[in-house]
Amino acid sequence: MIASGERAPPSPPLPDLRDELQLLGNDGPAHLSDGVIFDPVRQLYFRVSLETEQLLSLWRHCRTIDDVMLAARDRFGLVVDQTQVAALLQFLDRNGLTYVNTEEAWRRSAMRERSAHEGWIKWAVHNYLFVRLPLVRPDQVLRQLTPWLAPLFTRTCAALIAACGLAGLYLVSRQWDAFLGTFSHLFSLEGAVLYAIALAIVKSLHEMGHALTASRYGCRVPTMGVCFMVMVPMLYTDASDAWKLSSRRQRLAIDAAGLAVETALACLATLAWSFLPDGPARSLAFAIATTSWLLSLGLNLNPLMRFDGYYILSDLTGIDNLQSRAFTIGRWAMREALFGLGAPPPEVIPKRTRQWLAVYAWAVWIYRLTVFTGIAILIYHATFKLLGLVLFAIEIIFFISLPIWRELKDWFTMRQAILASWHGRVTCAIAILLMTATLIPWSTRITAPALLEASELAQVFPIRPGYVTTATAQIGATVAAGDLLVELASPELEQDIERTRLKIELYTLRLARRGSDAADRAETLVFEDTLRSLAIKLRGLQAERAELRITAPIGGRLVDLDAHLHVGRWLQRSDLIALIAAPGGHTTRGYVGEEDVGRVDQAATAKFIPEDLGAPSSAVRLQDISRVGVQSVDIADLSSHYGGAVAARPQNATRSGEGKTTVPVTGQFLVSGIVADVSGLPTGRSLRGTLLVKGRAESLAARAWRQVFKVLIRESGT
Repeated sequence: MIASGERAPPSPPLPDLRDELQLLGNDGPAHLSDGVIFDPVRQLYFRVSLETEQLLSLWRHCRTIDDVMLAARDRFGLVVDQTQVAALLQFLDRNGLTYVNTEEAWRRSAMRERSAHEGWIKWAVHNYLFVRLPLVRPDQVLRQLTPWLAPLFTRTCAALIAACGLAGLYLVSRQWDAFLGTFSHLFSLEGAVLYAIALAIVKSLHEMGHALTASRYGCRVPTMGVCFMVMVPMLYTDASDAWKLSSRRQRLAIDAAGLAVETALACLATLAWSFLPDGPARSLAFAIATTSWLLSLGLNLNPLMRFDGYYILSDLTGIDNLQSRAFTIGRWAMREALFGLGAPPPEVIPKRTRQWLAVYAWAVWIYRLTVFTGIAILIYHATFKLLGLVLFAIEIIFFISLPIWRELKDWFTMRQAILASWHGRVTCAIAILLMTATLIPWSTRITAPALLEASELAQVFPIRPGYVTTATAQIGATVAAGDLLVELASPELEQDIERTRLKIELYTLRLARRGSDAADRAETLVFEDTLRSLAIKLRGLQAERAELRITAPIGGRLVDLDAHLHVGRWLQRSDLIALIAAPGGHTTRGYVGEEDVGRVDQAATAKFIPEDLGAPSSAVRLQDISRVGVQSVDIADLSSHYGGAVAARPQNATRSGEGKTTVPVTGQFLVSGIVADVSGLPTGRSLRGTLLVKGRAESLAARAWRQVFKVLIRESGT
């Protein structure tokens, strides 16, 4: 309180704004668009709110803070207090927008300069993912080219290019197969080089489109160059001078110029492909018309990244500083949804706009979480282990963990307001329950892909190759051990038998005439030894011929039969002819993952759930659990290579003569059991399904920690 007769303290004077600063307006909606302060000395732009823009427009006509507050109320009906003006003064001083003409101001400026030069470690942490390398200063050249290239910006040119595109599409549709066939040419060294050339042409002209359009509207383009995003080179154009344009239409034209150039190139390349002969030029036209254009569109049109799509969305909606403002609203909306604090929104904007900005912010956060995690994994695997671990930790800590930690700190600061809200107390209670649920060992269920089959099952293969002469087997028939299923014949074997018989007859005749032939008499012992060898060979060949009669190894029901079995067909040793199931019980065999095998007891109970919904479930008593992981997935029906649930990859056999095997991607342990009740099960037919095993209880937190610990042990190399 000021006592009667006392004078109020004088209002603090306003610092002088630098004379060269320019205050630029905007043609967007008043509640969404910002003004722009342009610093031509440092080529910097500062987005400011409409309220700040109005205060700065009065700055040069006022001497004190009170003068600004009074003028704002009289001219704009704007009610501001000294706190708001003080915040504005702080912003101007922090960004060097006022004259430095006092000792205190010089001291603050020096401190800011020192703090701006961050250490090399901090710089590397924040810039190793994205580094810009300016190559050229094109502004003067662009200003000379702009008048010459003015016809490219006319509607006539756009109509001609569209006509070329339509004509190209029509001509390509007439030879669509040949057009698609060009794609295969890219999968070669020459194709890769052509694609790289096409990508370089498209991206260079893309950036030239931005630069020429910006120059056409009077913007300065200080640099063009290459930036490295996760060590991947990409061209860039510094078109930040477009911020000074008050017309959203002009800014949109600059934003979309690159995509417009790529679309025009695609139209012209499509038409050119139709007339070019087969060769490198046609493949290059195909690459420009399709793959490079589509990949570029997929990257540049993504509004969740700060590329063309982001700036197009910002200018289309008229919302400047789109991401930063969306993030502020997204945090507010998230806190209101979780805690119901009743805090006023950060900005007074329409409700529908506020809602989609919040959704946009959440989408960007999820996208960044996915991208940064993927980049961290990529960097870890793309570099040697020590550097990979360091970069992985930097990526996870600085770009994922720290933002989450800052938000949690803000929640802790607001804990009293959160706990005072009924909505906040409910959210906290739910969070505590969820955390408790992850710590309580309640999960006893273990799933294992399994196969239910007859206890005794015999697979029938040919012992040796041959063609079918007799096929008496019929699926579903009951056979006894030794019954004929298929009879084969082998011309090569018959020839060997006939040749051996002729040789035996020949040597027998020579022995018979040895009395009259001195030469044969001298070879008597050799002939006798040869005859014995030929007789042994003949018996062996006849035994082989007997093996061409494929008989049932066991008695039972014929549950499976080669569908293509017919007289005259050739069979190899690897061709499965039939599957015979002996009468009796059923067993299950399956695989338990390495993360669950330690929780399974020998006497555990289980239940088999078949994939076939028409088959009944069955109680199973576990019989054996392997303590050594399998080297290959021997139960082929359970391998993912054949449609099963066990993730496996094909691998060539290590020993000659063996075919390909399927190797599990993660550790798998074989488990087998006996079906307690076989009533209702299909006789002799194998069923694929899932074995539900009741194991020792485990919490979700313990499972997650074990998984993390396993990865740490594996990657440590111990």
